[in-house]
Amino acid sequence: MPDLGNQPAIHAVLLRVNDTQRRSEFEGSDVTFHLHPTFNPDTVRIVARNAEVLYSTRAWGAFTVGVELFDGTKLELDLSTPDTDAPDLFKTH
Repeated sequence: MPDLGNQPAIHAVLLRVNDTQRRSEFEGSDVTFHLHPTFNPDTVRIVARNAEVLYSTRAWGAFTVGVELFDGTKLELDLSTPDTDAPDLFKTH
């Protein structure tokens, strides 16, 4: 990775949503990710394939992501929590 000087480190972020209980309903449905307002675009819609949705992006620090499923279910995850599988540098920025 190139030397970024005083710039914050950029981290790869992979968000995954799956629904193994309602696989047939979930398959082919739209899943909407609501990202931090600094992302462009900050709302991303992806079609579920194989009962899951994967979205990858890059970020310099943790943020809260919201997810809306096909049936109106809303999920939220704060990526700065201790449970998040990420480096401390990411979680504290």
